[in-house]
Amino acid sequence: RRAMQIKKLSEAGDRVELGSTSVSKQRFNVTMLPALSAVFLAKALMIMSRPSDDMYGAMNKYFLRLNDYHGAFQDCFGLPAFLSLYCSSSDDLTRCRTERNWALLTLKDSTVDEFCYRIISQHHVPELIMSSFDSLCDQVGGKSELSLTIDVIQCLIQSGGSRSATHLIKRLGLLSWLHGVISWRSISTVLPFATLKCKFLQLISTAVTSYCDEYSNSDSLDGDQTIFLEKVPLADAVIQICLDGSDASSNESH
Repeated sequence: RRAMQIKKLSEAGDRVELGSTSVSKQRFNVTMLPALSAVFLAKALMIMSRPSDDMYGAMNKYFLRLNDYHGAFQDCFGLPAFLSLYCSSSDDLTRCRTERNWALLTLKDSTVDEFCYRIISQHHVPELIMSSFDSLCDQVGGKSELSLTIDVIQCLIQSGGSRSATHLIKRLGLLSWLHGVISWRSISTVLPFATLKCKFLQLISTAVTSYCDEYSNSDSLDGDQTIFLEKVPLADAVIQICLDGSDASSNESH
């Protein structure tokens, strides 16, 4: 499914003269790994070469589970290790947070196009991240993970193109979800730092821009004008964030 067609001597004719011989132009299909698998393997290689790394145990455990074909990596067109790391079952809370942060950071670095988002959506990762967001808002020490989660959602919108706009905004109701995150909470509790406030506002702006671009393209084809139902609720949310002057005096690593 994921292949780039490389044409040998594409600018030449059907037959090409090479010295005294004549050969036919040929085509080669070179299979390419999606960025999701390529970035994961690159990071996993760096971890496996350093046994002192915090993620060495989790990565070693993941590769030891591969029994078929003498342990060869086969998840080339999936989302390797993300679900097991993000939903870590470790008894150590610090290790759980480390594995979740690594999974989120790898997802952020490897989401580069619509094909990547297609794989991500097939594994229901956006729904999982959005449903876990509420628990992060209520954790006192979870603001660094909250900041990374906002960055991941932002990356999914920007890199996923029209596919992410259709899935996140039309099907999952991202705009209503953004308003619901802070509609019944104190802004200073959910977003205690100015950095988090700016990131959340940027996420709202990116989502609205994606919404407008997607619906403007569909409206031009269908001739029907779509009503922006979330305009007033989102405007209220932005005003609440901007008017909230409380900012925690002590900063936290983001």
